[in-house]
Amino acid sequence: MQDSKQETKIIIEPNFELEQGLVDALNSNLYNASKDDIISNYINNNKEKIKAQKDVNIATLKGDELRSYTLKDGSDIIFSGDWTFYVSEIKEEQINPLTRAGISYTPIITHSYSAYSWVGPRLFSIYTKGYFEYDGTTVEAHHMDSWYTRGTLSVWQVSNWEEGKYDHSSGTYSEFYGRGNFYFGFEIDGGNLILQDEYINLYVKCDEGGDYEKEMTKY
Repeated sequence: MQDSKQETKIIIEPNFELEQGLVDALNSNLYNASKDDIISNYINNNKEKIKAQKDVNIATLKGDELRSYTLKDGSDIIFSGDWTFYVSEIKEEQINPLTRAGISYTPIITHSYSAYSWVGPRLFSIYTKGYFEYDGTTVEAHHMDSWYTRGTLSVWQVSNWEEGKYDHSSGTYSEFYGRGNFYFGFEIDGGNLILQDEYINLYVKCDEGGDYEKEMTKY
């Protein structure tokens, strides 16, 4: 029996011209518009090209076909072989913690991950927020909050949601995170429902020297 999830997921051939056009539009943001507005306008202006995308069998999609571009503002846009693409970014806020000898702090870090479709507005976003304290030998994460927001979706369910922090036993690695199963669906071609089921782990990790980076895994 064929996997029902496989039957509902439509894969499209990469259109590098469309992808590069969206990257260029996001990079040339002359009027400081939001990413949501830029993406929505770009999709509306390229409906015919998007409609011309050719459906191919799901078996042709491989993990190494994910394509990531770093934008001028430091965020990343990630294209896959289906009808969705993603924007991952970090925002920082300076903090003024109590002074402790030998202890340093990172800014407050908010890592966001937003899913979009080629046929409409933003689908959903996930966020995780916190900071780290470190002394060159050890590091400790301080998780402040993690959450998610729904965009324009026909089907939406979140399960197994978890948020918090993890300090490695060695003391030289720490992270804060938000993660869960996201089951969602949206319509294309005037009524065809596309369903996707993904486990997404969004986190920020840091070492004992205060070097941190955003990470995301999904499957």
